[in-house]
Amino acid sequence: MVDTPNYGWTHADAGQNNKTVTYNTALDDISKALADAHDMDFTSGDVTLTTQEWHDHLIFRATNLSVEGRKVTIPASEARFALIDNVAGTVALEVVNGTTTVIVGRGLVMLIHTDGTTNDLTMAGDDSEPCEFNYVGAVPASTILYRKKAAQPFWLADDLAGSQGVAGTAPSGGAVAFDVDVDGTKIGEVSFADGVATPTFTTSGSTREKIDVGEVLTIESPGTVHSIADIAIALRARRG
Repeated sequence: MVDTPNYGWTHADAGQNNKTVTYNTALDDISKALADAHDMDFTSGDVTLTTQEWHDHLIFRATNLSVEGRKVTIPASEARFALIDNVAGTVALEVVNGTTTVIVGRGLVMLIHTDGTTNDLTMAGDDSEPCEFNYVGAVPASTILYRKKAAQPFWLADDLAGSQGVAGTAPSGGAVAFDVDVDGTKIGEVSFADGVATPTFTTSGSTREKIDVGEVLTIESPGTVHSIADIAIALRARRG
């Protein structure tokens, strides 16, 4: 018998007796794949979904998720959409396919898609947290230019990946590095090289930086600003 190209459901054979058996089994499989939920229990650590679990469910619900850095690994077995439910989680959940990771923030349900191959994984929806500002005119030295107190947890990627910045007037005579701090502790920099109007972004550690409820994110200018002016900085931040 021939199977369907993606989910592997069995086609009824032209000469088959009891075609209703194959037909009804396929309907049951379709019903599960379109509606069933699977609980992922993180009590003992990371979770790896089996091919059958991935095949049989639409919704994958995190339970007992309270430890930062927990991961669920999905199989590279079939192209499909799935919903990752982290409503009950108290921390973000990392979803992994090969070398690709997307992060579902706490309290969120996000739609993901894979084409069924290793490393292919994308996430739909907007879980961004606004962290952006602009300063018109000459930038003052040793000044906090941006301040944000977290009302919900959010995180910044390693080396502030995805962040953007620009200066209407690039620094002249030296580089200018703005400190990115959380509660007064430096976690990264936004750096404009001498004569360059777009910055580079770095973080102090090798992993993403989490900002918890009540913590304060600031961006501060250095003691020497080399005439930089008219700047805009947008840090790429995600809830969770």
